[in-house]
Amino acid sequence: MKVVQWVLYTCNTKALADQCSAGGDVCEVAIDGYYISVAVCSVIGLIWYKLLFNKIKYLQKIPRKDWSVIKK
Repeated sequence: MKVVQWVLYTCNTKALADQCSAGGDVCEVAIDGYYISVAVCSVIGLIWYKLLFNKIKYLQKIPRKDWSVIKK
């Protein structure tokens, strides 16, 4: 029966992966979803910033009285 190693950084190098395989174990490399989600969210944030920056600046320049829903 083959054992899967789930210890972090045990298969970082070829030598460690060979050592794991020589013992009869299986060395699997898993990608952490954190780094993928950070990359995707960063790209989405940069696109959002690029597209809406001028609109936000415009909204900040509008006088406070123009934001009122009920005019007096």
